[in-house]
Amino acid sequence: RTEGLFKKVCIIGVGLIGGSLGMALKYRRAADHIAGYDLNDGVLKKAEELEAVDRGYSNLAEAVKGAELIILSTPLDIFQDTARNMLPFIREDAVVTDTGSTKACVVERLEKIFSNKGCFVGGHPMSGSEKGGIEAADRYLFENAVYAITPTENSSRRAVEKVTLLAEIIGSRPVFLSPEEHDAVVAAVSHVPHIAASGLVLTLGELEKKHPCAPVLAAGGFRDTTRIAAANPELWEQICFSNRIKVIEGLENYLNTLNRIQKHL
Repeated sequence: RTEGLFKKVCIIGVGLIGGSLGMALKYRRAADHIAGYDLNDGVLKKAEELEAVDRGYSNLAEAVKGAELIILSTPLDIFQDTARNMLPFIREDAVVTDTGSTKACVVERLEKIFSNKGCFVGGHPMSGSEKGGIEAADRYLFENAVYAITPTENSSRRAVEKVTLLAEIIGSRPVFLSPEEHDAVVAAVSHVPHIAASGLVLTLGELEKKHPCAPVLAAGGFRDTTRIAAANPELWEQICFSNRIKVIEGLENYLNTLNRIQKHL
């Protein structure tokens, strides 16, 4: 039974991930009230129409007021500013989590901000789409997906339980690991593959100069391998730079593997 498990949930940033979270929670009637905050009024209106939120707010203080669970789902580069701006208005016992693709730097910074008020626990639903925005939101996006949760010694048990409950309600499988381990693994299974896909597309672009028919011959295999390269480049630039050390290590490992294959050939 999931009905009414949360009194008020606030989702900050109602795009693909935030909107899909809201839809999943609403579908299961898991929250009495889901507030959505976004800078774009059109996005908020669409989120209300799609039943991703009960009400959209363009005022951050109103959005977070009284929320027991606050989910940061904005671009990574504004997490800190958004967290600082909401701090005066949140409940003393509010649990704050995020959906960011990088964890070590996010957890370190946000734990400091919420050290005396609220409690932060890092989270990362391992599901997405090359399509972005509230229009692409899907209440089934997280079904059977892994939901990485990255508690530290500073995390309260109650806060970790709330984030775990969130993951389970939306149909995901919680996996617990340290922020550092998360970043190393996600670099290998998500960030480096995205760069590799983009690299293949760029290589085809160069080949096309010499062989104009090349894109025509790029059939299903190429499309399947490079589908993720169609995602928002600004978003992925942020993700890769936020995890650049682990991404560089992952790229070195991948390049070593490619060099070995090249030598065998």
